[in-house]
Amino acid sequence: MPTVLNQIKKSDLKEKLLVTTLITIQSVVLMILIAIPLQNKMTKIPLIWGTYITLITCILITIWAWLRPRSFIFSNAPTNKSWRDLRIWTTVFMVMQIFVYWILR
Repeated sequence: MPTVLNQIKKSDLKEKLLVTTLITIQSVVLMILIAIPLQNKMTKIPLIWGTYITLITCILITIWAWLRPRSFIFSNAPTNKSWRDLRIWTTVFMVMQIFVYWILR
């Protein structure tokens, strides 16, 4: 009986090793095909644009959250108390992100 369990564990280990190896090879191929050519083009873009893109993304996420209907926000909530409103929490966290990105730009 222990030998059957050992064989199962060994086959699972071999399968996991194979999947991990394939993912690693895929990552390297993608880096060679996509990341390296993009790196040369991206070095010409000023770094401040990364901050601008992040700030715009945070603002768009906040707007998207407030466009969700109230019924969607409270669909599975036991009560409709304001502290359960995800739109408020999204706004709070996005304002903190915007503040950090703006200060550290």
